[in-house]
Amino acid sequence: MGKGSGTTRGDARRNARRERLRALLPRDGAVIGVDLGEDKQALAVTDHDVRVLARKTVRVKAFRLGEALDWAVAQARAAGFARVTVACEPTGARWLQVQRLCAERGLPLVCIQPLMSHIAREQQDLTGHKTDESDCVLIARLAAGLHCYVPEELEEAWAHLRHLGRRRAQLITAATASGLRIADFLSVAWPVVTQACAHPFDSVTWLAALQVVTSRCGADPARLAGLGAEGFTALVRAAVGGWGGQRPAAAICGRVFAALADAEGAVTWCRRGLLRRVSDELGDLARTRAQLRAVEADMVTVLGELGLSRLGDIPGLSAVGAAAILAETGDPRRYDNSSSLVKHAGLAPADNASGNFAGQAHLSRRGRPGLRLAVWRAVWPLLRHNPVMAAKHAALTAAADAAAAGPGARQPSAAAAARARRASARVACAASLLRWIYFLTVHDATWDAAAAGAARRPPDQLPFFPRIRRRCPEPPPRRDSEPVPTSEPTPLTTLGSRPRPRPFSPARLNAVGASPGPHPRAGLSPLALRRARRTRATSAPPRAATRQRRGTPPCPQPPGPRPRPRPPAPTAKPGRQPEPVDKHPLTLVVTRVRPLGAFGVDTLRAGDGAVERLTRLVNDEPTVENWAPRAPAVFAAAEDGSGLAMTVIEAAAELAGLVRRLRTGGAAGTAVVAGGSVVTRQPLLARALEAQLRRVDAELELRVLAEEPVAGAMVLARRRLGSSLTK
Repeated sequence: MGKGSGTTRGDARRNARRERLRALLPRDGAVIGVDLGEDKQALAVTDHDVRVLARKTVRVKAFRLGEALDWAVAQARAAGFARVTVACEPTGARWLQVQRLCAERGLPLVCIQPLMSHIAREQQDLTGHKTDESDCVLIARLAAGLHCYVPEELEEAWAHLRHLGRRRAQLITAATASGLRIADFLSVAWPVVTQACAHPFDSVTWLAALQVVTSRCGADPARLAGLGAEGFTALVRAAVGGWGGQRPAAAICGRVFAALADAEGAVTWCRRGLLRRVSDELGDLARTRAQLRAVEADMVTVLGELGLSRLGDIPGLSAVGAAAILAETGDPRRYDNSSSLVKHAGLAPADNASGNFAGQAHLSRRGRPGLRLAVWRAVWPLLRHNPVMAAKHAALTAAADAAAAGPGARQPSAAAAARARRASARVACAASLLRWIYFLTVHDATWDAAAAGAARRPPDQLPFFPRIRRRCPEPPPRRDSEPVPTSEPTPLTTLGSRPRPRPFSPARLNAVGASPGPHPRAGLSPLALRRARRTRATSAPPRAATRQRRGTPPCPQPPGPRPRPRPPAPTAKPGRQPEPVDKHPLTLVVTRVRPLGAFGVDTLRAGDGAVERLTRLVNDEPTVENWAPRAPAVFAAAEDGSGLAMTVIEAAAELAGLVRRLRTGGAAGTAVVAGGSVVTRQPLLARALEAQLRRVDAELELRVLAEEPVAGAMVLARRRLGSSLTK
């Protein structure tokens, strides 16, 4: 974060990106908005106030748009604009012709995302009005507002790799569709043959045998039984080469031959037509797979031309998988950092928080769906064959399971929650794979398992951090950013990146319901907490009144007792008496209570007016709106071990007195249901309420309602409505 301004690194990158766009779209220049079509092109010349200077619609192909562009530039120059920028949507492949024409004329080109223009159209005109003439003005308006991007100009090798990757994706889709159709046809015409192999479409022997049967049997596969087992195997051996195999598996051939005379579950009047369609689909599938093998071989060749064959050295990642990812990303050097590449794939988490509310993060799913699919397919083998990725996945799933098993966690369905946790871990691993590829490509590095796993090094080999060097003479010890098994190296998301110096701590949480678990001293009574604090104060060496910042590693100290720091001498101004130094121990205790910070008061010292300000803030406006936003600080202070905060929470748990009144009035029951956002998200309050209920009746059981209170109210309303309609 910047010094004084409060800007972050993300703000700096965003400002730099907008400066680059502003250099292409100056405020004193004109914008030519182009809406591309198959045979119709619409152009509009506007200024930065979106005032239309000229319009033109031509019925030509996109590659013949040069004359219309020259006319638009002349209109902008006639209106007094020296600089002109062209903007269009990346519609199909036609925008490449616009890129070529602009490059020939020296005109800058920017592109508008189709999703951005769709949303802007709805904001501008709620009627859904859409024409080519209005869309070109809309494109110019978005470009003038810098809601655009600079399209990349691919080199010949990168462009070849991209087209090969798209061809590969089409072939995979076609092969998958053929397999599904074959399985659908066989489920009616010959169901038993699909049980001859565990994974039929992965077996070249099964595919070759099925091709032999469907091309010769007509409507009855039993006609081939007269060939005998050896004759049938000889035909399969001759056909297996067309599927990329060398010799058939005898066991699978025997099972298919045994199923020739088995007509169980077959619809006889459909067998002839369906088996003919199966034969045709098998021919399509064989040709598609042969083309797919040729395309993948070309992709590996182009990857070698780019000098990136070393990406195949990553355990579990094949050269084809790396080439498929790079076909979607383009040259990784054009990205600012690895996080930009992850966002481009739509794998970056999208937060959902507002004020004290902290919702569950989810994937953004923006960017290239093809890139996201390629990385998702490539990460599965790494989870089995890459030790670093396997350790990361195990650590993420273990941490998620521990958090889900903690008190106060919502578990609507154990199986569904477990699947969601495993999927989230795989998404994080996919993002790590993109970061690895970015690092190896940009820095011309080779695969290093120790660097990828962030193996621990001696302290003397760790780099100094300038911020920490000013505070302590020795480099601080590294801390793991994720809990991992001790037998495996600590996984990192980025090769060569630094681990987070501050681990996860409950003291850093501020939102309601964000606590990961109980503090070791959370369950103690206020009296026990005070005794523990007095015991620690008498046994531990004295320390200075200035506290260390939370989460920062302590500075190494020389052995032996540390001298007690002396308070600074008060300085008196001329004509005024120096204020007495407050030596009461209550000052140190009160400064540790976090609710004071929630009210804007740091300390309670005599003479500085803090007590009066706190009294005003608390008593002048004793409303729910004033107190509710400060409630999370009370629970945070209790997590830190504050006895006063625990006393407040126990007082809030006196709701059990209402249950005592109901019992006195004759109410019966063994369970008490508690709902609401505070009791469901704060385990300290739930435990305190449970303890108070046990004092009322040892058989009472507290059940925290995991659903939203509004949902329960709706259920009761429906029941009441149903009963009233019945009456």
